[in-house]
Amino acid sequence: MRLPLEYSSNVYKIKFLTGEDIPDALALCQENTAYYELIKTRPSEETLRNAMSHVPEGADPEDKFFAGYYQEDQLVALMDLVVRYPLPSNACINWFMVKKDLQKTGIGSRIIEELLFFLMESGIEVVRLDAIEEDPETMRFWTSNGFFPSLMETRTDDNGNHVTELERQIIFRKQL
Repeated sequence: MRLPLEYSSNVYKIKFLTGEDIPDALALCQENTAYYELIKTRPSEETLRNAMSHVPEGADPEDKFFAGYYQEDQLVALMDLVVRYPLPSNACINWFMVKKDLQKTGIGSRIIEELLFFLMESGIEVVRLDAIEEDPETMRFWTSNGFFPSLMETRTDDNGNHVTELERQIIFRKQL
């Protein structure tokens, strides 16, 4: 059964993006030049279509979410999320990007905290993501939101960047 992710926020309207939404998503991506310089590519309609449709091997397509977060009618963030992957109690944030002029305002952290609470309530215990070590702002963002390196070794991506898997435990244990 598909998680009702669109109801995971009390602050933002969440919309599952389709091809119709690519122009707005592309505009948000094009503002984030530092990220694309780091991964040595440029955002394009094609890369967004690929991100929207790519489901990791072993994941159920119903558990893949490519979502836009809206404040009023403005797209403020994008997220690529796969739940129940790679284990039923796990989720993986494949990609998260906040509109450039709204970064460092707390919007990203609010989105992540609401998402983590929703995932915890839905039975997810661990959320993982990959972060590029050469991007100190991104590393600071994730560690300030409670994500820390997992036991996986750092690896090098195709662009020569060092990629570290970060994770956050979100298990709620009742006191006995």
